[in-house]
Amino acid sequence: MSTDHRSSSPLLLLFPVLLLPLTMLACANKNGSDTGITATTDGGTTDTGATDGGTTDGGTPDGGTTDGGTTDGGTTDGGTTDGGTTDGGTSVTPDITVNIDLEDWATKADLDGLAVVLYQFDIFSGDLPSVPATGGTITGTTTQVPLDEPVIDDMQEIKGYPGSYFAFYMPTLVADTDGDLTHTKGEAIVALDEQYLAYFDGKLVPDLEGMGFVLGWNLFDFDTGLASAPVLDMTLNLADRGDTAVGGPVGLGFESTDRLALLSGISDLGDPPPMVDQLLTDPWSVDLSADPPASHQFSSADTFDAVIATEGVIAFADVDASGSASDGDVGLGTTCDGRDQVVLAWAQAPTAFPAAYYLHYIGLHAAWQAALVDGRSGSMTLIPSADLSSISITDTCISF
Repeated sequence: MSTDHRSSSPLLLLFPVLLLPLTMLACANKNGSDTGITATTDGGTTDTGATDGGTTDGGTPDGGTTDGGTTDGGTTDGGTTDGGTTDGGTSVTPDITVNIDLEDWATKADLDGLAVVLYQFDIFSGDLPSVPATGGTITGTTTQVPLDEPVIDDMQEIKGYPGSYFAFYMPTLVADTDGDLTHTKGEAIVALDEQYLAYFDGKLVPDLEGMGFVLGWNLFDFDTGLASAPVLDMTLNLADRGDTAVGGPVGLGFESTDRLALLSGISDLGDPPPMVDQLLTDPWSVDLSADPPASHQFSSADTFDAVIATEGVIAFADVDASGSASDGDVGLGTTCDGRDQVVLAWAQAPTAFPAAYYLHYIGLHAAWQAALVDGRSGSMTLIPSADLSSISITDTCISF
């Protein structure tokens, strides 16, 4: 069938580039939240201010004690006993709970060999962590994980409260192939969530008690400034979902000689040959069982060394009868959902925390996926695996 597009402008590659400039929020005091913590480090003192009902000029809480570091409940020795209590008798939370939602694609078999591993944050520097702590084995969709107490030397002391220590962590799930309960080079990170675990040791500051903190492990919400029991609700949000094909109906007229191509959407790669160049059929389909060619993969300091690819699905008229995409061809349509475009994206399974954090930040997981791109904001929404066989090619979201 003939179409009305034959005299249109040459093939235009107008799909969005998903390589977003990363303006990462520092981990310290997100959205202006005030933790009321002042830390003392080897390099000096960092003061973030106190919460309501905070400290006096002398660094002690209202009604507290001075330099001695003692309270009417006992002394602060800077540590906890084996019985899960401080020397003053305050209970300590010794472990965490990890709940994993399998969503509509994962199975319990996908949890085999996983370990929860914590990465410690210096919340005042905002630097991404690079050294993992020892974690614990995941045994099912709900796991009680006993964790070692952080070493005091790895914690920060709260200014004005001798013997009061804290540390903040972000949890990950790791494919623990060597069984050492930590993250080793080459092991894939399959989950990372912006939930923060806080550990407190020694004598708990009264202001922090008012925020819900207890000695031991806590879950901390930077947005509300409140703490709760250390229960992590996670999904396998960075894992390969095993999607190997994409396709759907063609919602526009085309001829038997018209073609379909997958073209790189990352401008820094130049103009590599199409990843796919095949005849257009209705329904259309593309095999995604292989990784994109190296010429379509991109990694840089801006992606924190995460390796990604983005592909635009373009239906075109092979005007010059070359049998492949060329400058003289005319675009007919692309994958659309109404006025929003659908693009294909791929990511290499992250094996380092910064790469995992970047993928989490932009909303991608390992291997192939399809994403709906909001034409106004540029934000992406992943399309569920169950819908990957019903993505339409139309001319409603891009003008050719």
